[in-house]
Amino acid sequence: MHEGYAPQHHRTGTRTLFVPYCLRHTYCTDLQQKGVHLKTASYLMGHTDISVTANIYTHITEDTLLEAARLIGCGHVHSPVQPL
Repeated sequence: MHEGYAPQHHRTGTRTLFVPYCLRHTYCTDLQQKGVHLKTASYLMGHTDISVTANIYTHITEDTLLEAARLIGCGHVHSPVQPL
């Protein structure tokens, strides 16, 4: 999983249970980082509403911010992304 990204998980008593569903966030964020178009990612995720993909399943990472800065020619970016 990505550094600085903690997926939602289920708590059962004192144990944390990670289920395959938790990996959907990582998968979708990986698609975003690889440059997969949001509409394509939405289709691959099985979402009928692209806003679900955009607002819930994709996450901004430091790498995403650095790549955006590189694309627009900005030399230095202060990252507001805080590790979870």
